[in-house]
Amino acid sequence: EPTREAFLKISLKVMQNPPLEMFANAIISGWLVATMVWMFPAAGSAKIVVIILMTWLIALADTTHIVVGSVEIFYLVFNGTLPWQEFIWPFALPTLAGNICGGTFIFALLSHAQIRNDMSHEKKARAAEEAKKR
Repeated sequence: EPTREAFLKISLKVMQNPPLEMFANAIISGWLVATMVWMFPAAGSAKIVVIILMTWLIALADTTHIVVGSVEIFYLVFNGTLPWQEFIWPFALPTLAGNICGGTFIFALLSHAQIRNDMSHEKKARAAEEAKKR
């Protein structure tokens, strides 16, 4: 019984956030998960450490994530505490949108950083060719 009460308390705490706050918090967790995935190739045998660290950071920051949060909210739904509609809104849609925005932002930022030097070299090469033509 204490376990059920604790899980109920944790799950209800998630639902206290308004949709805009869920969206904003989800951006952070989406960013952290995308960063974790980006770190995997360099992590080698430390991948499990990276997963634990990023999961810990998401929990520490008290952010919302669609996968982890769904478990908490489904508990409320299946327990009869929350109707299905409230899983969709105010939880799932803002959280999923925030996760996508956060993950897409970091992916775009890292991708741009990786090719930025190539782009500047290409621009310099084109400028040099234009100068030769004159």
